Amino acid sequence: MKPNQNHHYGTSIIITHNKYTSIINGKKKTDEDETIEAEEYDDHDDYDHDVVDQHLKVDKHSYGLLEFPFAVLNNFGFAPPSIRFSSQEGEHNIALGSNLALFCVATGHPLPKITWTKDGKSINDRKFTISEDNVHLRLINVEENDNGRYACHVISEYGQVSKTFDVKITYGPRLDPDGQLQYSVERTVGASALLECLVSGNPRPKIEWFKDGIPLDQLSYRYRLINQDRQLEIISMQPTDAGRYRCVAKNNYGQLEINTDVSVGAPARIDRGRVRTEYTVREGDELVLPCPATGSPTPKLYFTRTGEPRPGSRYDDSSGVIKLSRQIDNLPKHSVISQDRQSLTIFRTLKSDSGSYQCNASNAVGWDIMEYSVRVRVPPTFDTSNVQPEVHWFVNQTRSLDCTLMDGVDPPPQIKWERNNMPIVSGPDIQISTDGSRITVPLVQTRDAGEYICHAQNEVGKSTQIFNVLIYVRPKFIDPIRKIHVQAVQNETIQLACEATGEPRPRFAWFKKDIEIIQPQFMDPRYMHSQVSSLAILSGDQLLQISNIQPIDQGEYACTASNGGGTIEKKFNVTVIVPPVIIKRYGSPEEHRTSEFIPITFYCLLHDINQTKAEITWTKDGSPILMSPDGDYFVIQDQGQSLTVVRPTGDEVGTYRCLAKNRAGEDSHSFQLSVIATPRFPSDFVRYRQKLVVRLGAEIEFECPAYGSPSPTITWYYKGAPLSQYNAPAKYTFDDDGKKLKIISATGKDLGEYQCLARNEAGNISKIYELEVIMPPLVRLDKTEVREREGATFTVHCSAEGHPMPSLEWFRETGGLFRLGTSVDVSTGLLTITDAKKEDSGRYVCKAINKISEDSKSVMIEIIERPTIHTSMKPILARENEQILLPCRTSGTQPIRIQWLLPSGQLITTDQPGVFRLLPEQGLLLEKVRSEHAGRYRCSANNEAGFQNAVVSLEVLIPPTLVKPANLEVSGRLNSVLRLNCEVEGGSPTPTLTWERDGVTFSRTKSYYTTTESGLFIFNSLKPEDEGELTCIAKNAAGEDRITFRVFVQVPPRVSLPISTIGYEGKSVTMNCEADGRPKPEIIWEFKGQPMTSHLGDRVRFETPTKVTIHDLIPSDGGTYSCIARSPGQEMAMDSTFLTIFSKKFYN
Repeated sequence: MKPNQNHHYGTSIIITHNKYTSIINGKKKTDEDETIEAEEYDDHDDYDHDVVDQHLKVDKHSYGLLEFPFAVLNNFGFAPPSIRFSSQEGEHNIALGSNLALFCVATGHPLPKITWTKDGKSINDRKFTISEDNVHLRLINVEENDNGRYACHVISEYGQVSKTFDVKITYGPRLDPDGQLQYSVERTVGASALLECLVSGNPRPKIEWFKDGIPLDQLSYRYRLINQDRQLEIISMQPTDAGRYRCVAKNNYGQLEINTDVSVGAPARIDRGRVRTEYTVREGDELVLPCPATGSPTPKLYFTRTGEPRPGSRYDDSSGVIKLSRQIDNLPKHSVISQDRQSLTIFRTLKSDSGSYQCNASNAVGWDIMEYSVRVRVPPTFDTSNVQPEVHWFVNQTRSLDCTLMDGVDPPPQIKWERNNMPIVSGPDIQISTDGSRITVPLVQTRDAGEYICHAQNEVGKSTQIFNVLIYVRPKFIDPIRKIHVQAVQNETIQLACEATGEPRPRFAWFKKDIEIIQPQFMDPRYMHSQVSSLAILSGDQLLQISNIQPIDQGEYACTASNGGGTIEKKFNVTVIVPPVIIKRYGSPEEHRTSEFIPITFYCLLHDINQTKAEITWTKDGSPILMSPDGDYFVIQDQGQSLTVVRPTGDEVGTYRCLAKNRAGEDSHSFQLSVIATPRFPSDFVRYRQKLVVRLGAEIEFECPAYGSPSPTITWYYKGAPLSQYNAPAKYTFDDDGKKLKIISATGKDLGEYQCLARNEAGNISKIYELEVIMPPLVRLDKTEVREREGATFTVHCSAEGHPMPSLEWFRETGGLFRLGTSVDVSTGLLTITDAKKEDSGRYVCKAINKISEDSKSVMIEIIERPTIHTSMKPILARENEQILLPCRTSGTQPIRIQWLLPSGQLITTDQPGVFRLLPEQGLLLEKVRSEHAGRYRCSANNEAGFQNAVVSLEVLIPPTLVKPANLEVSGRLNSVLRLNCEVEGGSPTPTLTWERDGVTFSRTKSYYTTTESGLFIFNSLKPEDEGELTCIAKNAAGEDRITFRVFVQVPPRVSLPISTIGYEGKSVTMNCEADGRPKPEIIWEFKGQPMTSHLGDRVRFETPTKVTIHDLIPSDGGTYSCIARSPGQEMAMDSTFLTIFSKKFYN
């Protein structure tokens, strides 16, 4: 027998008198008065053993207990207790989660009692299963705390025996509660680190350590394994110790790995042997300041200028290039820090880049600083901001040239001067300053003109500046008079002279009123107008000639002479004398009339009298007018431009003439004077207002006998409006001179005021007649028919003629009072209807009454109602292919025009056969409703009073449709989450979803399921009772659709067999395996790990998959039989029974 193996043991025993014969795997073994050894049968299973004495006295309820009445009894008739066979004593290794089975078969007389203990204490825990006869101890799914020493104690009044079993629960390596599968360790150079591999297992796992995948077989003196290899200690750490350490713990039941990332840090250090501390560079060149730094982790570099912050400045190293904030580091904007190249690069260096710089290399362990001194040398450059390329000097003055360098030139340059390619030496005529930057000429002469060159040079570069010096003599006029007055007669030619000297020769320019005169083009005299002048600049620009001078040419002229050394100016004031011109507005002679003794003035106005300075004389009928001392007859004023006749009479009638004359010419003007008298009536004529009363149809004559000088014109007026004999109505007649007005037949329209007005230049006189015509009333309406919209405001005007003036009144032809909102103004005859209503329609009468008679007229008023639509406010529901009417009934004044606007925006005004029909009094008829017809329809009714719109909503009812899944049978594991998806494919209105089982509707959510509006049904934890049919119902007003799912709950298979089974040689035995599971599992029977038929052949009969019968038993059929249940998901469950075969000799 093999110790320390996970087995259970048993035998088939035959007892013959004083000897015990054991049949072990078909072999017999006899041992007198010795313990029968158990032979190995099978692994990890429990067995029941039935032992039968030679008298076949078997206690079926105490399997394993035997009574031996013969050889085992002593002389006193009793036998002490003994353990005849049992599970192997010693160590039992049981895998965690598997089953433990122990047994003890005892003998003795009287029958001993069997008890079980664990670690010396009785076993009372319900998780242990002890058979009724206490022979078998069984534990399902062992746990770690099931370790211990188990013992079976066989006790009777004649003694006690025990057997012990050391049970150890085995399991693979696993992490301790305070352990980690992966962690990091950071240390500095020289420090120590302790790496832990906190795992446990049974048996204790073997631990191996690796670094970067290489086994740590041969450890250096700085590495040490302690605590049963669970800890690795590293002392005096070096950068080479960084890496990934892995411990692998393994035993026969598994393995576990723990990874530790170790980093060893070294402080940042700058290699000063590879860099300089001083750098000199030419301005514009590129400068690189290297900063080779080492350390772990890799140090980061910070560059600053002297006096700026050290580490802690902000940076961004995402790209490997750090760009420090300019407000913090004050580095040049044209510089870049490269972490990869470990340097600061300054592109196109400037003088301002000179100074001290620092490189700070830092990491988490430490930092180091390197300082640099930078000097940027600058070549000489001249400041030309205020330098002109051409310099003007004047003779006899002191002048100098400055060669100004830009700031920052380094080193200071040497400056030299040249004039006309010859070196300049300091002397009396020209002096050079101490630093060489300025030359001075004390007394400028013409010989000092030429090209001056300034050279500046240092060890970095050279620069040159050129000055072109010109020497000038200021201009001077030959005629020193600077302002000249020139007077010219119109159309003459004059010349203005401007002669001057200077060096170089001056340039002359002419101006008129500060505007430069450009050299004009000469015109052919044949094409020149007599009133147009021409200008010409002659004699080298020193002479300005004005030909055919005109008044426009007068004014201030100026000439300038300049040569760069200065400018001088001479001015000319030119005056043009023109012939006098008299303003003649009304031609000549002018006709003038005046009333007796009314003064009259003649005007002889000249154009610009102050310029022409003409002399003016007056004559009457060719004779000079002599002025009397007291001025009783004539007065001359305004430099002779006006003559006033003080008291004109017939003697002053005649022709008056004025003559204006100067050296350029003369002009004259004549006036013809007439003296007039105002109109008058004869002394016997009544000139005041006169009233005439006539009857309708009578003839009337009005007189106006006025006379005067000149003869007055007669104008007649009626009610203030003139009556012309040329366009007056035919009823009016006039005599030849208009002094009489006749009305052939008077009417009511002729009454009123008539006036005659006689007028001439001297005045006017008038006569007024007031005519009264007696007449009956006559009514007039401005309209006889009115059609207005409901709600409008309008008026009807009624006017009446008659004398005396008739009174007016309005009333309805049908009688009754006016509606509130209707008003009548009897003074004007105005009927006003405000906010018109339908009831205002009808005939209205206006009546006029005076003391002679009365008259009336009527007007027909019709109020037009705007259309009103009567329709349904609720949506219209219709099924597909139905005929439906969308109502749109109207009221209002006809005709009313109906239009429909479809949801698509299409306007329907006529029928569309087979689709739409317009029913004027009802609405829109849809012949055959389709789903696309759903939407909002707009019915529009309009007439001449207005319009109204109404919206009718049509909902097309479409039965819901559910998406039919490919498989309606769904399954899920017990206690798992199972989702059923019920997807709506169509339907209008939107269907509602419900779930049913056996006609009962599920509520929205319970603890064991959840439903969603989108159609999901979720079993939160699938149970066996959830199995069955589940129906999803989509329902709306049009109908419903259903899908039924068949839900299957998968329950892992379970099997159960009795611990042991008894069979008899040559007989049959039946084993029944109780199995269940969903779906129904497949049942497989095995014997000794192989299919039963491979061992037993045709002797096996399967009555059902769970019930098997073995015929013709033989001893070798004893052993472990396993029933295995396998589900379609390949889940398995297994249980075993131990078959004990009793030989024929024993039971015969």
